[in-house]
Amino acid sequence: YWNGYTVSFSSGRLGMRPDPHLSTTRVYLAAGGLRSNLDCWITNKRSLSLYSYTEVGIQYIGNTAYFAFMPSLGWQPGALLNFNYYNMPVWLRLPAQFFLPLKTRMGMIISPSGKPSWFSGIDIDYAF
Repeated sequence: YWNGYTVSFSSGRLGMRPDPHLSTTRVYLAAGGLRSNLDCWITNKRSLSLYSYTEVGIQYIGNTAYFAFMPSLGWQPGALLNFNYYNMPVWLRLPAQFFLPLKTRMGMIISPSGKPSWFSGIDIDYAF
């Protein structure tokens, strides 16, 4: 397992709106928090790789700023299914390295601007 920091910025039709009929209102979300990974090894080659984000930030809807709390939990399917580039043909290794860090995640945005709202996302982590 390991922990780290995260900073994010998003804009567009996302987050929570006080009135769902305000579809033209632009939403901006700036957040930061903690990121955690946990690998539970099932066999020598397969692991259940879970990760979570716990972020807090400011959500701007129109000209109003709201506090936002965004917990989320995800998993990396490649680690459980034993997809890694070591057991692939050479010609497939390079393109596969761009998609193997694929992770799926679900979370919730909790803010005084309205009811809690669920979201889902796909993350790809690249480390150089």
